[in-house]
Amino acid sequence: MSLAPLLLRASASNPLPKLSPEKPSSTKAAKPKKAKSLPTLVAVKPLNLEAEKKKFFDSGGTYNPQFVYPAAIDSKVLHQYGEPSSRYLAQALKIIRTSLSLFGTFTNWERCSGGHIMTKHEVTTHISKYLKAEGIEDEIQVNITHNILARASMTRVKGKPTINVKEGTTHSNWIEGMLNHEIGTHYLRAYNNKKQPWRSGKRRRQLKLLSSNPTEEGFASLNTVMFREQPLLLRSSLMYVVIFLASKMSFCQVYEKLKQYIDDPEERWKHLLRAKRGLTDTSKPGCFSKDQIYLTGALQILARRHEINFEHLFRFGKVSHRDLEKLEEIAAQEGTRVPKFLSDKNDYLNRLNYVIQFNGLTDEDLKEGAKH
Repeated sequence: MSLAPLLLRASASNPLPKLSPEKPSSTKAAKPKKAKSLPTLVAVKPLNLEAEKKKFFDSGGTYNPQFVYPAAIDSKVLHQYGEPSSRYLAQALKIIRTSLSLFGTFTNWERCSGGHIMTKHEVTTHISKYLKAEGIEDEIQVNITHNILARASMTRVKGKPTINVKEGTTHSNWIEGMLNHEIGTHYLRAYNNKKQPWRSGKRRRQLKLLSSNPTEEGFASLNTVMFREQPLLLRSSLMYVVIFLASKMSFCQVYEKLKQYIDDPEERWKHLLRAKRGLTDTSKPGCFSKDQIYLTGALQILARRHEINFEHLFRFGKVSHRDLEKLEEIAAQEGTRVPKFLSDKNDYLNRLNYVIQFNGLTDEDLKEGAKH
């Protein structure tokens, strides 16, 4: 693989700083002094995105975008989810190789596995059915929009939980997994968290609870793919590699490297933009490290799947899987919810086992990542 030299250097005597598994909540959350009023994902979205994208493609991929933001961004914001890491780089590359061996190209994977792109009406109809099945149709509003970088996200609009879906990006075979991610995991765990005695930051600190990430996003990532016919962790693996490369290289250099994994120029741009957002001068090494937590959290959960009580992982709210046992005696369970897809716990565990197998991984691969 062309990444072998980087992989070897990352594991040598002077390794890349490692992404901490999950750290106790600090007394004061790290916030950028000049942009603290902006949500992080809003603060790191470039204002001149379309103009810089045109310059990049007009240059034939030789121009490093120069992004402008609503306010100055503190370096702590870029790495608030941890430092960029090589910890699971070998596992990420193994998943990518497995995926491409099955589908040939990234584009073919999306077309064959994902199904057709759904219309706005199809998306809203499917979401309505999902919400009704979960008994929460009156709790969440739907916003189909072009104004987000991700394909979907959960936010609050005027105090009401809202699922935002980027128009023209939802695949028919994957929409259920997207809803398991955003609603079945993020929304229900947030709902359950409000029932818990540790719902306040002060109480979390008193209990010395770990950060909810990478468990939160890793759990959501598994619930995204595990009910698919081909439950590949390809997208989270690609983003893991992209973040690692972006921390070492310029925008143009990473774009060139990604050609071996992502055949579509537009998709390469999208993946790289997520890694380089938050930077002004993308000719310099650096990244917004958030997207590594998806694969990190997923592999950590898979490694401990026989030890984790997955019902508690839902009912206890926004907590790390490593804190479940210490919270059992004080956790509130009355009035909490679990999603429909957890109704058969044996089936759920069997599907986790299949995720490992289908991605070309072994328990040894998972243990190896945990050693670093």
